[in-house]
Amino acid sequence: MSINKKQIINGAIVFALILLAGGSLMAVKAANVETASNDSFIGRKFANLTAEQQAELQTQRAEQEKLREAQQALIQSALDSGDYQAWLKAVGTANPLAQKITADNFAKFVEAHKLRQQADQIMSELGLEGQGFGQMGLDQGNGWGRHGGMMGPQK
Repeated sequence: MSINKKQIINGAIVFALILLAGGSLMAVKAANVETASNDSFIGRKFANLTAEQQAELQTQRAEQEKLREAQQALIQSALDSGDYQAWLKAVGTANPLAQKITADNFAKFVEAHKLRQQADQIMSELGLEGQGFGQMGLDQGNGWGRHGGMMGPQK
């Protein structure tokens, strides 16, 4: 079975849509990455705090995590229901994605999000959860890396 050029292009388009759909959730997850990169710094500072200060810091971090989870739930709910205004409120107008996703193209964004969820489910069924297409050899020799579908070839 050979793959023709049209199939490759269609695959690239679907992949780009999948990446775009994840944009909303990635914006929220970016906050988690920042927190993770600060963990070693916090860990060093944490040792110098009193027990009361440590407890307060733990409480604040737990509250922040609850807020992040609530925001993610609002975003997911808005995407599931196809409610642009709810999605915009959940991600915030300052989010760069909110500048690209409009009421006019939101239905397409929701469709892409659903496709990404389907792709994630299939990847999970194959035992490939957490792996991007780049780790599976699809970017070998053509320069289309992890974000190639949305940002162009990675060099």
